[in-house]
Amino acid sequence: PRSGTSLMMQMLEAAGIPVLTDGERAKDPDNPEGYYEWERIKLLGRRPEILREAAGKTLKVIAPLLAQLPARHHYKVIYMDRPISEVVESQRRMLVNRGHAGGGDPETMSRLLKAFRESTLRLLDRAKHFEPLIVDYPDLVRNPAPWLARIAQFVGNIAPADMAPAIRPGLHRNRER
Repeated sequence: PRSGTSLMMQMLEAAGIPVLTDGERAKDPDNPEGYYEWERIKLLGRRPEILREAAGKTLKVIAPLLAQLPARHHYKVIYMDRPISEVVESQRRMLVNRGHAGGGDPETMSRLLKAFRESTLRLLDRAKHFEPLIVDYPDLVRNPAPWLARIAQFVGNIAPADMAPAIRPGLHRNRER
């Protein structure tokens, strides 16, 4: 969560890649450009055939669902990597903004997210049906040109310059100092 996945979806959309999103989760102060989610993906474990709806499109899949993607397909996965301390603070602030007092225990969140990050990266490294590109979110925002070139090469058939306008450094809040 809170690692730049919505930004990546915006970038790919700006480059002309069709995105699959339902708009159910409205824009808000925590994600002013929108969440770019497709709620039906949560049915993946019980109904893998829903992936047919995503054919030819880019789709935001939360990391816990990656293991449920059928291995009979090949997936290009762009994993947005953000320092855990930034993720924890961003998540905490989002929870506070939604009325959850305190936003959770930062130490517990940090420990859980670190373990989860490591297991996800292991999965992406070991599973033959995944072709991953690990994107350093803070570096993408700070120094986009090299990342835009890598992403364009990874995705294929898009121009790096088309993605650039989607990057808005002011939206990279809760940065490590």
